[in-house]
Amino acid sequence: MKYALIFALAMVWMLPSTITIAQTGMSVEEMAVTQENAKKEKKKKQKNKKMDEEALRMGFFAAIEGGDTARVMEKMNPEYFYDYNSDGETALTLAIKRNDVDMVELLEEKAVINLKNKAGESPLTLAIKQQQPEIINIILERAKAGLKNEDGIAPLMLALEQGNIVLMQQLIDRGAQVNRKSNGITPLARAVEKNLLPAVAMLVQKGADPSLANDDGDIPLYIAVRNGYNVIAGVLLQKSTQPSVDANWKTDMGEPLLNLAIKDDHRQIARILLDFGADTYNMDYLENTALNLAAEKGDQELVGILLDLGADPNHANLLGTTPITAATEKGYVAVSDLLASVGANPGKRNYEGYAATDHRNFDHFTNPDIIDAVLEVTEEY
Repeated sequence: MKYALIFALAMVWMLPSTITIAQTGMSVEEMAVTQENAKKEKKKKQKNKKMDEEALRMGFFAAIEGGDTARVMEKMNPEYFYDYNSDGETALTLAIKRNDVDMVELLEEKAVINLKNKAGESPLTLAIKQQQPEIINIILERAKAGLKNEDGIAPLMLALEQGNIVLMQQLIDRGAQVNRKSNGITPLARAVEKNLLPAVAMLVQKGADPSLANDDGDIPLYIAVRNGYNVIAGVLLQKSTQPSVDANWKTDMGEPLLNLAIKDDHRQIARILLDFGADTYNMDYLENTALNLAAEKGDQELVGILLDLGADPNHANLLGTTPITAATEKGYVAVSDLLASVGANPGKRNYEGYAATDHRNFDHFTNPDIIDAVLEVTEEY
């Protein structure tokens, strides 16, 4: 009984196939061949369809390449705006590369406006790199003004590299962030580095933060001081919300900006830093104050300014050298006299055993009349 039931079920399962074969008059083998041929025909049609689509797509890109706007309109398919040609260009970036304003205008409305080419350039960054103002204006109608390319460079930084202040203004007005870094560098820091005063002025007026450091820790003011850019240093301090903090910024080696300016003979910058609150008692890694360095440089005017601001005339650096010893060793008589007149000790020896008195005689400073005369001259500073 059990086996009879199984046999009956098997016959029922095979019945449709048997009926189909009977109806068509085909054998099982013939039916299999027919089905295989049908599959092949279907694949062939699919392949032909793909080839036709590829031909249309290639025709679309060829029309762009040839500057044929009428043909482009005829072959336009929304899907093509997501495609690339054999060179890795989108429809829009291809038109931009050809500097074809009419074609860009035609494609811009339906194009994926921020889609980058295979080289990583968006339509906007590509147009900026190629310095195409008319195309930039078209693209900016819809493009993201702050979108970086694959190299990590924002459009604002590209415009800055070209010194294009008008485009920088345009990008900021379209939403580009003035403090956004490109590869760890702020636009303001780069503008300072390039000594582009108009760009610096425009950026700070648009809200760029003079105190914002690059990823390496350097602030724009340090770059200005290091390069001796007097006016830019003044602008940065004037526009800073914390000028005294910036004026007292130190390098990784612990060197204050004031000391750096004096060492590099940027005297005007040293005065600007002092005007904005640089501390005369700040020391570098050798424990030099600004007065130690100014005396060693023989800058009599700056020595006078520092003394008026309360600098210690007897401060010894890490080597035990005082300002008066440093000035006397270099032969700066007027500076050493000025220091002696305010109480600097010429007999104090450094760790090498040298004192200012080893180089010249300071006995005349025991004469009250001479001391008064020197002090009178000092007050002029």
